[in-house]
Amino acid sequence: MLISLNTMKVVLPFLFGAVATSAFVPAKFGHNNRASALGATSTIAELQQIVKKATVAQKYANNASARLQRAKFSQERVENDFNIANERADHDFELAKQRVEHEYKIVKERVENDYGIQKARVESELQEASAEEAEAKAFLEEVANEPVTIGASEAPAVADETASKEAPSTEKSFHLVQEAFPGALTNAELLDMINSSIEDAGYDKSKTLVATSLCCDEVNRPLETDLADAFD
Repeated sequence: MLISLNTMKVVLPFLFGAVATSAFVPAKFGHNNRASALGATSTIAELQQIVKKATVAQKYANNASARLQRAKFSQERVENDFNIANERADHDFELAKQRVEHEYKIVKERVENDYGIQKARVESELQEASAEEAEAKAFLEEVANEPVTIGASEAPAVADETASKEAPSTEKSFHLVQEAFPGALTNAELLDMINSSIEDAGYDKSKTLVATSLCCDEVNRPLETDLADAFD
């Protein structure tokens, strides 16, 4: 049978009083009454041991209850911190989402604006090109439809002039160059050196292309013409 600690605290003083009374029972009441008193004393000692154990158990129970309360408090604090962190994360996520959406909107508007400007520019250039093409076609048609008349006496003269025209000579006199730069090569001499170098290197002249980087003035035009005639 289990007896609570509070019940033991109430019962024990009563039992102590009963035992004390039994200890002074006169002899005339007989040996049995004294034996009962001794039995009661032994029972009280056992009860005292039970009370001590119950007190220790109560102490452990109180400690366990306190630890349980602390654990519950810690659990509530952890849950509260988790909820706060979760709300903060949701809030930060919403802010980041709004910022990204805003930046995306700005970039999209900028790209669309640039695209519109480029499209308008290209369309304008296409219109200008179409207009120039139309003008060129009209001019060509006008030239093609323009009548050309050549007199009978003039035609043979033109033919004779063309037949008698000699090929332009590439040989130029460079007296001033010779005076200013003794030992300077003429165009013909330079072409001979180029042809000789190409043949010595094993290149085929018919498959060799010419590329020049000459100053764009009248002095270099004869050399450019000679190179073009030799390799084109």
